[in-house]
Amino acid sequence: MRWGLPTAVLTIVGIVLPLAVLILLFGFGVLPYSAGLAFAGALASYLVALIVPFAASRLRGLGTMAADFGLRFRWIDVPIGIGLGIAVRVVILFVLAAFAPLLQDAQGNLDIDPDPLWFVLSSVLIPVVVAPLVEEVLCRGVVMRAVRNRMLRGRSEWAPTRGRRIWAMVFSVLASTAVFALLHGHQMVNPATIVTLGVTTVTAGLAHGWIATITGRLGAAIVSHATLNGSAVLLLALLPLLTP
Repeated sequence: MRWGLPTAVLTIVGIVLPLAVLILLFGFGVLPYSAGLAFAGALASYLVALIVPFAASRLRGLGTMAADFGLRFRWIDVPIGIGLGIAVRVVILFVLAAFAPLLQDAQGNLDIDPDPLWFVLSSVLIPVVVAPLVEEVLCRGVVMRAVRNRMLRGRSEWAPTRGRRIWAMVFSVLASTAVFALLHGHQMVNPATIVTLGVTTVTAGLAHGWIATITGRLGAAIVSHATLNGSAVLLLALLPLLTP
């Protein structure tokens, strides 16, 4: 296996660059904002972020995304992932409850489009299907494994000590969580949103790094991520019915 930290950097650039360019074009008025362009930009960034590790696996790795990055599922990943996603959502709600007085200006990173077509594409397909797959491949598949492998590769011919393996595991989970949080940085538009999205991304990142580490695959983390985002979409969709 010859892929490593450069692959992680390229994958991060791949997911950030197309979206950053589109945001700038919208911001400077070069392109008029539309749901279609926003959807196309998000889809393009996620597609590029999958192409990079796929190419790295074929050209410099073991040949499959499953072998290199743990992109595989078992039936047990479904109940584990759903349970973990619900647990993470509950933890997030309890933590945010402590900051409630400071969150009056908080904004979510999900929007409910009133048009049924764009609701399905932008509010369901992207956050519940595409984002969990790509972001888990990037953060827990590429970044976490690249950092861990780099720390475990030493000049010595001896196998890494137990302490070194534990430290590599902990640091790689923290590193992947930091990348996961930073990927959502453009959505943190004020102090209240920094708190809400910060708590959400850090809690989810740590949980998904842990489950990906102990299972050795991404299946449960992807299902948990989808459950977490799906619950947010559901709450937003039901909010008008629950408020007077």
